[in-house]
Amino acid sequence: DFISPQEVRAFKEESTGRYTGIGVLLNSNWQIIYPLPNSDTAQQGVVTGDTILEINGEDVAHLDISESASLLTGRLGTSVHLKLRRVNSDIFECDITRQRIPSITISDERIIDDEHGIAHLSVKSFASTTPDELTASLQRLDALGMKALILDLRFNLGGQLNDAISLVSHFLQGEVVCRLRPHNGE
Repeated sequence: DFISPQEVRAFKEESTGRYTGIGVLLNSNWQIIYPLPNSDTAQQGVVTGDTILEINGEDVAHLDISESASLLTGRLGTSVHLKLRRVNSDIFECDITRQRIPSITISDERIIDDEHGIAHLSVKSFASTTPDELTASLQRLDALGMKALILDLRFNLGGQLNDAISLVSHFLQGEVVCRLRPHNGE
């Protein structure tokens, strides 16, 4: 399969843990799963469940979301005009300024059993920011009395192998984490 230059650029941006865009996570139906906190999108009142209908006047109904994500990303400080539909069917429009968006790869950090000190955190993807995010999360959980950890990899989108190895190395210090072999099996 051929990978387009846009797909390569998007992958590089995602794997570095940073990109310039409007700061939302979308599903394939253009519905907002959530706007990132502190993003201009959130500040403009866009909420989970809103659905994008138009981007800069272009109807998104006929667009493939993976190919047209470039309409939402772009040069820092530039504006995107959105037409959206609320879950209650109200239509509204807003202008969103593209910002530098850090990719948050670790979430749902919490103590789930105070008595036993069991903590939980989810790793959503592997990016160059993941090891530092993990270190910070572990420090916060340690301060809360963590004695055991559930590392939740469900729904992980993948990412760079080196970043995944770095994360695992936090827990398997000095151990072999991964062995690579050529495709021909040698």
